[in-house]
Amino acid sequence: MTYNTSELLAKLRDILSHTENEAVEVKEARNNKNFNDIGRYFSALSNEANLHGKQEGWPVFGVADDMSICGTDFRNNEKSLEPGYKPPYYRNMFLCNAMVNLYMIDSNAIGIPTMFEIQRNRYFPLPSYDLSEPNRVKVTVHGKIIDRNYTQLLNADRNLDLQTVFLPDKIQKKRDHSKGRLSTPS
Repeated sequence: MTYNTSELLAKLRDILSHTENEAVEVKEARNNKNFNDIGRYFSALSNEANLHGKQEGWPVFGVADDMSICGTDFRNNEKSLEPGYKPPYYRNMFLCNAMVNLYMIDSNAIGIPTMFEIQRNRYFPLPSYDLSEPNRVKVTVHGKIIDRNYTQLLNADRNLDLQTVFLPDKIQKKRDHSKGRLSTPS
């Protein structure tokens, strides 16, 4: 649900006029909290709200257990509070581990060949992986045809293996294909 400013203020006033319940958790959060703890709060609130037929759960920072406003310095002056901020990596390890355990995240490296197969079967370019920054992978999934010759090659022979498809894919993207390099020429 999306709230405008006045709706959000009304919702917060309503929350503060009651006590905590299955869908509302207040925390003083006078200083920065552990991200794993915050992940647990969000997960627990989401599950409880869902179990009780509620549309949303509310973690509210800067509020004492007696529902009085105490303020918080939690994440004060952080870039993440700026409009349009996108984190460079995922910080909620609790949720990430849960998703791996539920097989929602590929941890056996079967996702990469599967993604290659999906793109190839759609006659689209293979995904591009940028490994130029340490400890970071940027993936570009192309959703349109770049070079008709590549598409016609895939259409002409449905039995091409990924190793064979890989070289024409690099050529269509104008990437250096000598010596196995994937860098874009200057």
